[in-house]
Amino acid sequence: MTELLFSDRTPGRAQASPQDDAPRVAFVTLGCKVNQSDTQKAIADFRAAGFRIVPPSAPAEVYVVNTCSVTHIADRKSRQWLRRAARANPDALVVATGCYAESGRETLEEMPEVGVIVGYKAKDDLLSLALAHMPAYTPAPRTADTFVEAPRTPSWAGGEAGDTDPDFQSRTRAMVKIEDGCNDFCTFCIIPFTRGMPRSTPTNRVIELVNKRLGEGFKEIVLTGVHMGKYGQDHAQRKRAASDPTEAPNLPRVVKAALDRTDVPRLRITSVEPTDALMMLPLLADPHYTDRLAPHLHLPLQSGCDATLARMKRDYDTNQYADVVRQCREAVPGISITTDLIVGFPGETEEEWAQTKAFVQRMEFARVHVFPYSKRPGTPAAEMEGQVPPGVSQARTKEAIELSALSEAAYATQHLGRTLPVLWERQHGDRDTWSGLTGNYLRVHTRSTHDLHNRITPATLTSYDAQGLWAIADCGLRIVE
Repeated sequence: MTELLFSDRTPGRAQASPQDDAPRVAFVTLGCKVNQSDTQKAIADFRAAGFRIVPPSAPAEVYVVNTCSVTHIADRKSRQWLRRAARANPDALVVATGCYAESGRETLEEMPEVGVIVGYKAKDDLLSLALAHMPAYTPAPRTADTFVEAPRTPSWAGGEAGDTDPDFQSRTRAMVKIEDGCNDFCTFCIIPFTRGMPRSTPTNRVIELVNKRLGEGFKEIVLTGVHMGKYGQDHAQRKRAASDPTEAPNLPRVVKAALDRTDVPRLRITSVEPTDALMMLPLLADPHYTDRLAPHLHLPLQSGCDATLARMKRDYDTNQYADVVRQCREAVPGISITTDLIVGFPGETEEEWAQTKAFVQRMEFARVHVFPYSKRPGTPAAEMEGQVPPGVSQARTKEAIELSALSEAAYATQHLGRTLPVLWERQHGDRDTWSGLTGNYLRVHTRSTHDLHNRITPATLTSYDAQGLWAIADCGLRIVE
């Protein structure tokens, strides 16, 4: 789970100038990239209504916490942020939205700090629900967003005291949600209950959003969703695709549309189920898109033991998963395969854990995101026998993290000596050190006195240490736009 803070310094955007006495709103986003995309939409809605967007560290009249409920730790962090917002301004309106607003509604209703709970089905009405609790404020008339051509070096509007959020300044990748919801009902997962059944964003709307993000100056667009492979399978999108040739019927077609109908320099797709990955290989292997479609697939594994996968109700076994990975690597040499791993699932014995470790080692992942199992009330796994003791789960989590570090280092060092395009994201403490990401999701560092922020440049990978890969960036004329 990631924790992200959003403010109103969007690169290259023609900003409105809200009145000095307009209410301020701060956003906190917890959890997945889908939540990040939802927050971006909410920021645009509040901005259009005349609100001033400020970081969570600044005083505000409204705090919106986009919560996560993937684990009990996420639940706790969501509550902590809601209480923190109320302490920052006891008179502020504190809004809880996101997954925990569904799964933890009863708890949130008992929290005096929370003024409005916006469940997932009502998320598009977040602004109006907040305004209903602000009768003294008349929102600005809604106008279409205006954009200007992004400068080579992004600039940020604002300048209010305390409005410095280095985390946001580092954000060079924008999330565009193309799908939401899931109907797989894995035994550990609460998402189908919090987000509902799969729903596709219309293809033409996806293109519109991608172009908006590009107009804001972002160089990488990440297409995100809860179950990306479900794109086009819901009735509404099937109907749209049947009547309009510009509407995509499936995931590869919507990705191709984004590449063909926009000038996106780098397009990345997020988590794809192993059973859906092979449909993406023709696009990933197409030389026409090699420089723009990131050679990276995140294929959630969850367990490397067939017995555990069966209890999880995953629809593949380890042999099928390994065959998918093999075909991906054959079709796209050097492709980055990252994954998720749940540790300590109910019934996981020492033998099952040993099988998982062996399988993870064999797969040679570029990165493994490790999650200790968290009991979610209302899911079948919560009632299973053989709940793994916390101490055992913690020990296995540590082992999994160590495995991930070894696997990540092995993948990274395979690329030493290669020159790859790097999107530079952030400047570090000594101000001459920069870090960024390659298309295949390698974290790279370089030392340069040039302003590299939000630029894609060739970089030759030269060494690897405890911080990761180091490179010599070509900061001359060959800037890749």
